[in-house]
Amino acid sequence: MVTRGQQGYVCRFMLRTHALGIAFCVGVLLIPSMCFSGPLAARTRETANRQCTSADVADSQVLPSAKFDVSLPPFGNVCFIARYRLLPDDPDHSKVIAFELWRNGALAYRLPKPDDGLWPPACDSILAVAFPRRGTFRDIVVIGNCEGASSEQAQPLVYRAESAGFVLDTHLSTDLMGVGTLREVEQRMRKATPWTRP
Repeated sequence: MVTRGQQGYVCRFMLRTHALGIAFCVGVLLIPSMCFSGPLAARTRETANRQCTSADVADSQVLPSAKFDVSLPPFGNVCFIARYRLLPDDPDHSKVIAFELWRNGALAYRLPKPDDGLWPPACDSILAVAFPRRGTFRDIVVIGNCEGASSEQAQPLVYRAESAGFVLDTHLSTDLMGVGTLREVEQRMRKATPWTRP
């Protein structure tokens, strides 16, 4: 469930029920944000934004649990998409999850690719996505599930919004390795703001 407060959508953290293949938000945070994941969240999206219906991307490449209509300055109403992309010059044809913004049926912006040490092909699914507000901007938080040698580990990616696009906060994303809830990620983001570009 996503609740709407006076200043925008707010959520506390994302829970994932693997048996049902769904994720949802519960509780509230003090900072406004918008968080989505899975089919339950599809019914809570901003109703005026329908960019995802015109995004010309092969369905087989898109992770259905991470495709959302959202308003992100300076791009306006867009479709946020997580999709599999082949790594360039990789003889093993490995795939990595990349993130894009689509508008009016065309690619409007591709978010910066993390280095392989932070976001390897072993990060093969998305646990949660959030769009927390920061002043007039809206940042992007993605929590991925990465398979290790002996166990799975959550890996958050924090993209800070700027006037011309988004910059990956590599230092904060690295520090957040293993954190699997949006609540803790957004708490750490507040402490790290204002931030210094790497």
